Amino acid sequence: MNTAIKAENVSLTYKMPPKNGVRDYAVRLIKREPLFDELNILKDISFTLEKGSAMALIGANGAGKTTLLKLVSGIMTPTSGRIVTKGCISTIFAESKGFNPSMSVKNNVYLAGSMRGLSREYMKKRVKSIIEFAELGEQFNTAVRKCTPDMTSRLAFSIAAFVKTDILILDEALSVCGEEFCNKCMEKMSEMKKRGASVLFVSYSGEQIIGLCEKALWMDGGEVKMWDSVESVCKAYNDFYDSL
Repeated sequence: MNTAIKAENVSLTYKMPPKNGVRDYAVRLIKREPLFDELNILKDISFTLEKGSAMALIGANGAGKTTLLKLVSGIMTPTSGRIVTKGCISTIFAESKGFNPSMSVKNNVYLAGSMRGLSREYMKKRVKSIIEFAELGEQFNTAVRKCTPDMTSRLAFSIAAFVKTDILILDEALSVCGEEFCNKCMEKMSEMKKRGASVLFVSYSGEQIIGLCEKALWMDGGEVKMWDSVESVCKAYNDFYDSL
């Protein structure tokens, strides 16, 4: 099969304590009511992403895009439904790049390889290309804590692009990078797709989405509002917000 990611009826529910604490617990115990309230974060989400293709998640803030990416990445587990992925996953979240701040840029490259189960020799052959692509040659021995968010985003993407990656997951990770570097990343992701890698990402750039993706998934309130070709979804999304 050529499917890289398959999500089937995925839902995520949080159990929330009563607003009034112990008093509410006591009342619920007496009435034999559920002790916790349920908050639906994601509801019945299904989609597939084929090998060598890209899909964008679009929607307003709070729609559930980042949460869905965390479920696909395996960082979180769905309450119901299932997600099946095939191959090595590289994830880059805007909120966290997974680096050790006290270690140098170079040593963080080796650390990232080790966390993926890759040998030091494997990474040694790629470290120069990674640093050069990230444009961090002058920061080679600089501690990551001294790097800007732009630098760490460039480094995280470069690592994912030059090691074995079957599924690349990006959550607005390039939003802090300059336009020139973003364009370079788009070209690199197109190359990765040609080699059979799949890309699932969140971006607010219509140009990036249309240029890279075959499909798009529009999320609203934790649900799928539309999943179709990228052109169809982007048009419907823009028409919807133009009408407000």
